[in-house]
Formats: sequence, C-alpha cells, structure tokens
Amino acid sequence: MPYFLYSEDDLDDLDILKEIMHGVDEALEMLSFPNGKALVEYLKQLDAITNPPDFIVLDLNTPVWNGLRTLEVLKNCPVYSQVPVIIFSTSRNTGYIEQALKLGAAAYLVKPGNNIEMDLSLKTFKKLCRPV
Repeated sequence: MPYFLYSEDDLDDLDILKEIMHGVDEALEMLSFPNGKALVEYLKQLDAITNPPDFIVLDLNTPVWNGLRTLEVLKNCPVYSQVPVIIFSTSRNTGYIEQALKLGAAAYLVKPGNNIEMDLSLKTFKKLCRPV
C-alpha cells in the first residue's frame, strides 16, 4: 500500500493535507508525527529497503527539529536520501524556500489559505506524488 510520512504539529494543517491527499489518491496512507525528530526515529525502525515511504512531507516550523533540520538529516542519510521530501509551510520567505531547495527538497509548497490555493495545492501534489 502506498504511504507517506508527514511531520506537522498543527491539527488543522494536518486535516488540510489529509483532504489534499484524499484528492491525490484515496488509497494513500499517511503517518503523521509531531516533529521531524519523531519522524526520523520512526524511519530508523523501518526496513527501509523493503518498505520505504513513497515520499515525506515536512512542515517548516515544528518543535524539536524543524523542517529544514529534518530535511538535512534525511538527505545526509544514504538510506533515505532518494526519498522525495516536500516542504509544506505557511511561510513564503524566499530565504527558507531557497535553503530547502538547496538542501534537496523536491518542492516547497505554501499551505493553502483559500479554495483557489487548495485546488492549486491538489494539482501540485498530484504532479509530485504520482505514480505512488
């Protein structure tokens, strides 16, 4: 079964991504974590060779390890360096965007604030996540 991991500490934003991903693929399973460190600790327990996540989504501003720190750890780990990582944040700060892409993020997407942005997020995630 296709699945992805999501580091997010805001329950409303968690629901937004669930809604978006339901539109991408109803069979896509999401496992969520309150911060990047918890996500990485989960990955360490996985058999990464036979069951890696299809992709990882990171919120930029989570406690303990933020999205950029987590991205850096993932991209420096040979087992997970090839898993696509998407930063999904409310921040439109170009410095953060440039840093995320430089660290190896597949994309940096701004969380939707209205229905038009929600549709755009859905279309973008469909492009990034298919085929899963």
